[in-house]
Amino acid sequence: MIEVKVRYSEKKGFTGMRITGHAQFNPGNDPVCAGVSALGYALFGTLNSIEGLTFIKNEISDHIDIRIKPIFEQGKRTAVNIVFETILIGLKMIQKGYPDNVKIVQ
Repeated sequence: MIEVKVRYSEKKGFTGMRITGHAQFNPGNDPVCAGVSALGYALFGTLNSIEGLTFIKNEISDHIDIRIKPIFEQGKRTAVNIVFETILIGLKMIQKGYPDNVKIVQ
């Protein structure tokens, strides 16, 4: 099962996401894994394009672990929260279609 852990607080907004595991839907040709991975890469790529955003950690290997430093500039925090929320909506849609293969923990 793929597990998605979201780091969020009311005070700081989104600060990270970790995606681990395998969907085991169709090993070797797994559209669930591919979809989740694509959203993880989209999150990293979009955050990486935001000027002045500082990463604490960004591992993209057999798992995806993205953590960012707290953002105090309101406009930038809003932009980052929108990016995370958009990716999270996509992940929730995959989870809804494949509840035995994807679990989101908030």
